[in-house]
This record gives sequence, structure tokens and C-alpha cells, in this order.
Amino acid sequence: MSIYGGDWFYTIAYFLAAGMVGWGISGVAILILTRRRRRPVRLAPFALAVTLLPWTPYAVVALQTAAFGPALRPYVITSFDTSGGMAGNPTRPLLRYRVLSISPRLASVYVVQPCGLDGKPGNCATVIDLKRTASGWDLDDYSTIWSDCGNATGNIFPPYPEGQEF
Repeated sequence: MSIYGGDWFYTIAYFLAAGMVGWGISGVAILILTRRRRRPVRLAPFALAVTLLPWTPYAVVALQTAAFGPALRPYVITSFDTSGGMAGNPTRPLLRYRVLSISPRLASVYVVQPCGLDGKPGNCATVIDLKRTASGWDLDDYSTIWSDCGNATGNIFPPYPEGQEF
């Protein structure tokens, strides 16, 4: 697969952009503080902030998955049936499961499941959008992000690598 064909490219671009923005903000802050204080500023807090900045979206997704993932999982499985199997297969395992965003009314869940085409094994990633109703969470929309078994090539934020990139 070409490096420009999927999330690999977007992952690298994201970390480069986040690093440049982080170092730029830190540089400006250091210049301002140095001029006001008229003495050098410790660089350790700025270096730590710049190093952690690109990982922040992943930490947020991990926390949301830990907090809300178990409660949303049954609704995600139910959404597979609601979509007629187009959003995923309820009999196949969830290889990756991440809660990308959640609010009182909407939730977006990233799911990777095995798929097979012509006997070739592969994986497929789908973002399932759920809408809160009086009876719980219902399927609102779904989008196939990438597939080893088809031709879907999309991206999400934060970017996660495709199945066979590493």
C-alpha cells in the first residue's frame, strides 16, 4: 500500500503539524517570558508540554473509551443489525474499539472488525455514529474508514493506522 493511501500519511502529518504548532507556541511564550523577566526561562516545562501535546487527543479517546465504552458496546453491536450488516457484523469480534467523541446526544465509535473477500483475510474499520433516544442509543450514521477487503480510504481524527501498515 502506498504511504499516501491511508492513515499512515495522516498520522505523520498530524504529528509534524502538532510538533510545529507546539514548538512555535512554546518559542513565543519563552520569548515573551524572557523579555518580561529579563532572565532565562526554564525550558523543561515547555519541552514537556510540546512533547505531550500531540498525544492529548489519544489520551482523550482512551479516557472516553474507558469511561463510556462498556456502556456503548451493546448499542454498537445492535447497530450492526440495524444497518443490515453494512456497518459491521455482530458475529465477528471487535479487534479495536474506541469512543472518538461523546456528548449527551451523540457518540462516535471507531470499530475494527475482521472481514474476508475471496478467502483472503483482512480487517475493516468503521465509524459508527449513535444518537441518544429515550430507549438508549440508536444508529444515526456509519462510515467505512478503511478496508483490506474493499476500497474504502478515509481518515479520522485522531488518526489510527490501518490494519496492515505496520
